[in-house]
Amino acid sequence: MLPQLYPPRSHRILSVYVAGVLPHPPIDPKLDLFHAEDRSGRGTQRIMSTARSHRLGRTILDGPLDVVLETVCHALPTALLTARGAGLQQLHHLPACALETTFGFESRLSDPRPACDFFLTATPGTRFAKYLVKRGARDDATPPELALGWYLTEVGRPASFLSRWFSGAILEYDVVEAPANRPAPMGVFLEAHWSNDDAHPLVQSTRRREKLGNPGVMTAAIAAAVGQEESPDLRMAVETLFAALPEGAGCSHVGAFPMRDSSALRIVFSMAMRESAQFLERVGWRGSLDSLARLSRELDPLLPRIGLACDLNAAGLHPRIGLELYRGRGWTETSPASWLVLLDYLGERGLVTPEKAQALRTWPNREMLFGSRGAMRLLSGVNHLKLTFDGPVMQAKVYIGARLFAA
Repeated sequence: MLPQLYPPRSHRILSVYVAGVLPHPPIDPKLDLFHAEDRSGRGTQRIMSTARSHRLGRTILDGPLDVVLETVCHALPTALLTARGAGLQQLHHLPACALETTFGFESRLSDPRPACDFFLTATPGTRFAKYLVKRGARDDATPPELALGWYLTEVGRPASFLSRWFSGAILEYDVVEAPANRPAPMGVFLEAHWSNDDAHPLVQSTRRREKLGNPGVMTAAIAAAVGQEESPDLRMAVETLFAALPEGAGCSHVGAFPMRDSSALRIVFSMAMRESAQFLERVGWRGSLDSLARLSRELDPLLPRIGLACDLNAAGLHPRIGLELYRGRGWTETSPASWLVLLDYLGERGLVTPEKAQALRTWPNREMLFGSRGAMRLLSGVNHLKLTFDGPVMQAKVYIGARLFAA
């Protein structure tokens, strides 16, 4: 039997309330904005991948998030996103201190619109995580806000059960299709510890060779983190997937979209591309295995590993799947030139517009943002590409990772 992941709801509310209540971030329409200017060329720079909070003093990062993101948008290629088309008003309720850790953008490559969805990382101890904890303690907090605050509190406690398994959360905001003048729907993805050195020794024996793999912990944790009751049928569906994993595969993320489909989960498995078709055949995937096998033969030599994103509910695996294509270990350690062969592959199949392909080929990895209050460095790059299969339709996306640093 799994350990109880959270106390009764009344105790959960009490334990979170001790953090106090955080007022909304100050909104100053006369806030002095940084402006973007390219002063650095096209190189990459290796940076630490840990999500330490970079305290930049009383700067623009103490204001609303949409103001800072507008400045960031001006510094990046307009083929992928513009401040006007970014839907930034849906993020106005969030604080700009969220950009002290890794953030990023998701773009549909066949869509000519210069628009992106956004994602943020919440790591215990950072200002953004503390903001989310305190927001979850407000009288008017929604169930997902309360649950996320509780999760971040628990992961931040070194002696807690969840801290043995998880390092934080990735929050995805679907702003492209969100209704105007309303907060964007939020998806929550829990991050497993990357290596055995980061995890508690008691959980290392349950790992696959590369990453965490315990279906009971994953389903119980994500249910608690989004404020839902865990479904026994859904846990059994997840266990079926885990049981069919090939040797050396593992689970990197588990996610849910409580405002989109409260009955579904997304599990991302790390495995070799050549293993994906056989794995999906074992679990009864209803898509085209022949098409996937052909794609695997073409792409496997180019990819060290992939992330296989599986959507499922209590009835089992959904026909829609995603293949996350990695050329290295994240955007800080992957050369821009390494993406050219995959961009050519997508272009030959009409899965990326010429404008977006060119923008990715010449992506400015380093930019400077200047203003009267100082300067900041913007580092960014392609983290991974993604191919989604939904029936006969295949689409491509790109995920851009970014960080802001004091210059």
